[in-house]
Amino acid sequence: MTESNSAVAEPFRTGFVAIVGRPNVGKSTLLNRLIGQKISIVSRKAQTTRHRVTGVLTEGQAQYIFVDTPGFQTRHKNALNRAMNRTVTQVLADVDLVLFVIESGRFGPADEQVVKLLPEGAKVILVVNKWDGLDPYVRDQLKGDLEAKLKFLDFANFHYVSALKGQGLAHVFRSVDAAYKAATANLSTPQLTRALIDAVAKQSPARSGIFRPKLRYAHQGGRNPPVIVIHGNALDKVSDSYRRYLEHVFREVF
Repeated sequence: MTESNSAVAEPFRTGFVAIVGRPNVGKSTLLNRLIGQKISIVSRKAQTTRHRVTGVLTEGQAQYIFVDTPGFQTRHKNALNRAMNRTVTQVLADVDLVLFVIESGRFGPADEQVVKLLPEGAKVILVVNKWDGLDPYVRDQLKGDLEAKLKFLDFANFHYVSALKGQGLAHVFRSVDAAYKAATANLSTPQLTRALIDAVAKQSPARSGIFRPKLRYAHQGGRNPPVIVIHGNALDKVSDSYRRYLEHVFREVF
């Protein structure tokens, strides 16, 4: 009997990526740059993109379908605005990843409304556009301000780019690829259980009355988004804060 030296081929992956944000932050320019084609109209005039615009990028064993969406409107909600907002929410319900685009130095209530649309557990990559032309001091100030305001998105990669000039977009695509691989990965029970045991050893769950939850092992219950099922005793006594701690640990490890 002889052993084969041939490597197992990596499966072909197809992911859907939504590009969302308020009007005029550069979503259409970003789409055109990412796929290398001018398929989405770029204009300084608001509401140029009124429907979803789709572009496809194939790289190696991955195909990504990027969906440019209308700018989400928080004011002047006429019939057109409402229809455009529905398009955004419909796209978000069907995609694997979200590129949340904001304009450098202009994060505000309108952007916060877009954050509230993001589905629970959404895989988000933050793209801070129009970063070119800012001096280092201003950039440092803006980074600190954004990271403080968006602390709840600490699991997301932040990228500072110029879609117009194509600066920083290679890093964005690498993040898209890495996030999708992680979301669709097969996680073995021994790997998950080891991460769980290490997490409990570092910080055990708090006692609830006479009960202290016992977390024994974990296995994967689903992919994209990943679902991790934990087995043990008195698990109904696990606090929400400890659940968030475990989510953070699993994100870091995997």
